[in-house]
Amino acid sequence: FGWSPDGKKFTLAAKAGDADAIYIYDLDSGNYEQYKFDLDGMFSTAWSPTGEEIAFVGKKDGASDIYIFSIKTEEIVNITQDRFSDSDPSWSPDGKRIAFTSDRGSYISKDLVPDKFHMYTHNFENEDIYIIDRDGSNLMRITDTEQIEGQPIFAPDNKRIAYVSEQTGVSNIYIHDLESNNSWPITNLITGAFQISWDKTAQKLVFASFYRGGWDIYLLKDPLNLESVELSPTEYFKRLEKGDDVYLIYNTGDKDSKKKTDVDGQQAPLVKDFTKYVFADMNREADYKPEKITLSESDYKLTDGEYKVNKYKIKFTPDLINGAAGYSTYFGLEGYTQILVSDMLGNHQISIGTNLVFDLRNSNISAQYWYLPNRTDYGFGAFHISNFFRTFRDGLIRFRNYGMSFLASRPFSKFTRMDFSMTWFNVNLEYMERADGYTEQIRTLLPGLSLVHDQVEWGMTGPAHGTRASVSVTLSPRYAINSLEFTTVKADYRRYFELAQGYSFAFRLNGGTSLGRNAQKFFLGGISNWINRSFKGGLRINNIEDVYFSEFVTPLRGAIYYERIGNSYGLFNFEFRFPFIPYIQLGIPPIRLGNIQGAFFTDIGSAWDNSSYWRATYMDQNGEKRLADIVAGYGVGTRIYFMGFLVKFDVAWRYDLNGISKPIYYWSFGGDF
Repeated sequence: FGWSPDGKKFTLAAKAGDADAIYIYDLDSGNYEQYKFDLDGMFSTAWSPTGEEIAFVGKKDGASDIYIFSIKTEEIVNITQDRFSDSDPSWSPDGKRIAFTSDRGSYISKDLVPDKFHMYTHNFENEDIYIIDRDGSNLMRITDTEQIEGQPIFAPDNKRIAYVSEQTGVSNIYIHDLESNNSWPITNLITGAFQISWDKTAQKLVFASFYRGGWDIYLLKDPLNLESVELSPTEYFKRLEKGDDVYLIYNTGDKDSKKKTDVDGQQAPLVKDFTKYVFADMNREADYKPEKITLSESDYKLTDGEYKVNKYKIKFTPDLINGAAGYSTYFGLEGYTQILVSDMLGNHQISIGTNLVFDLRNSNISAQYWYLPNRTDYGFGAFHISNFFRTFRDGLIRFRNYGMSFLASRPFSKFTRMDFSMTWFNVNLEYMERADGYTEQIRTLLPGLSLVHDQVEWGMTGPAHGTRASVSVTLSPRYAINSLEFTTVKADYRRYFELAQGYSFAFRLNGGTSLGRNAQKFFLGGISNWINRSFKGGLRINNIEDVYFSEFVTPLRGAIYYERIGNSYGLFNFEFRFPFIPYIQLGIPPIRLGNIQGAFFTDIGSAWDNSSYWRATYMDQNGEKRLADIVAGYGVGTRIYFMGFLVKFDVAWRYDLNGISKPIYYWSFGGDF
């Protein structure tokens, strides 16, 4: 896109229904103007220094030319108007000339083009830099090489231009002196320079380049005064210069065509014969002719002249159908199939999830409906979840949890919202191998209210910058003999600081308390989705409240699950996240891995029932001070995406003021907090 001379507006070409349009956007008011023309496509807008015109690339009937749009008259003029492809328009500082890229070669005048000229006989893959007057006269060729040049921009002195060229096989930045007709490179990059641009004084030049698996923007200071750099051709470019026969060896089926040509002791690969292939017509839009449709006025107007209003008919179409696998601390590996449908306006959304096992009592099924046309969203749902365990004492047991829920969410701003939920739980613990068929039951209602603020920007494995915070209250009123009674309040604050791309600090302070006759338990220790998990005292599955109405508080590395248990808890986390290994390739096994992230961390937490008995430290039998109810750990870890899963490996040591424990290893799935 292009900026206006005063920097208060910018222009760009973008889709507008079935065609392209030029947009002018006012930064102060937020308003924009749209202009459409009889063209097949529009690209690459550039605002003139006078502020009165916009140059752009227009495509019509398969040919692209440089057009000028007058903001005052709202008319366009084609200033190149030929069969060649032109792109990248850029104005001179005085607004009298335009530099651009073209594949026209030496045909700088229509008179030079032969009458029987055929584009397929022309080297249209090679592009050079040209300059033309604003009125379409005095077309000049600036570069004349066998390689591709493009993206020209005028210097403020009107005597030099910068552009990119692939003269050595890689796109680098060059400066061309219009008076001496000399060019020289000022960068020596191995991944190329693209989309160059500089400020009004040309003291700073920015460009995009590919580095370590991603695109970044780079700044070059005082580019017009940089000395010429020496560029070496790439190996690919060297071989290409020795002859096209090295690369254009076709396997047509005969014996001779299967021979490979040696170049410097290396064999050139065979290229598949594409002579019998049919490729897509890239200019098929040129054959499109709009069809004129005539409607009777009675089809859309009433007899009194008012327009007809048709009632909107809800029609659902599928948005998502997928299967997913996951891992749970309690239930291990799980699979699920989800179907999501919505109407055209997005006012109604229905999701259905299933994991069928023989019959309903053994299956996981959920259904949810969301009503979304207003600012406040409302949802209703129903669910049935079944899980099996085998215990040493009671044999096979089954948990069945079924119920219904009502949900509501209202945003106060782009980053802050209030969420409300009301869930009716019916949980059965069935002892499948007991002769008396004994079953434990809990029937309870859980209303909850939470205030959420979230304005984070995400990195590779978790949030990298911004703030996340929430305060929530959950109640369980006792309305039946087998219902629970508790009130739980929790607060969670997280802050992220991005130092540079991929490098960030993460802080988290989390705490909560539960009151009442059946106060919730908080299990402190371990990490979410821990694969090689370890439990202090074994997995607690003989109590419905421990499975469905308690909460694991993680991460607390340096500890295992159930390290501390209480009705109240506090947890502090700190992490430094950084790129660890950009790329690694193994010979045995032949595996390639990339973007491996690293983290240094410290976790400190505690859980308790009665604050009167809580102790931070104590003196051991040797008179040494140690941590009592506080658990602290530190360590290092790596994160990598493997087969679609984010896999984490952490090593942590527990610290108690007087000593360090043996390392504890954590393999887990999922993102960072």
